Amino acid sequence: MPLRPVATAYVERLESENEFLKGQIGVKDKTIEALLERVRETNHLIAGLQRMLTPLLGRSGTADPPLT
Repeated sequence: MPLRPVATAYVERLESENEFLKGQIGVKDKTIEALLERVRETNHLIAGLQRMLTPLLGRSGTADPPLT
């Protein structure tokens, strides 16, 4: 049974929308990948900063004497 013209147009519209959404997923995947790379870079920078500041701030785990 052949598709009616309205059904054919509807199917074409859905296929077009599906292709558009697939493209959007690709864009989002690339954006997420770039953001994850920035997070890794930030983590490395923070770790380096902590290593640099640790000697200046004293050892972690030791309590400061109470102020009187």
